[in-house]
Amino acid sequence: MNSSNLCPIGADDSFGPQVIGCRENFDFTLLFEQSVLSLGPSALMLITCVPRILQLHRYAVKTVSTPLRIYKSVRAI
Repeated sequence: MNSSNLCPIGADDSFGPQVIGCRENFDFTLLFEQSVLSLGPSALMLITCVPRILQLHRYAVKTVSTPLRIYKSVRAI
């Protein structure tokens, strides 16, 4: 194994876009990936979907519920 691939313990716990002294200073830290690349887009999606849900809630229902509705939903999944 190459010594440049060895990382210090806890290197991925720092909040920074790079792991200094590890993986040739090229890789994102896990904390950075989970915070910026996962939580950010998820929060943005939740914020932007609220107005759309409220808009759709005001519309009238255009379909009629049938007894087969649950069966069709389960089958589609």
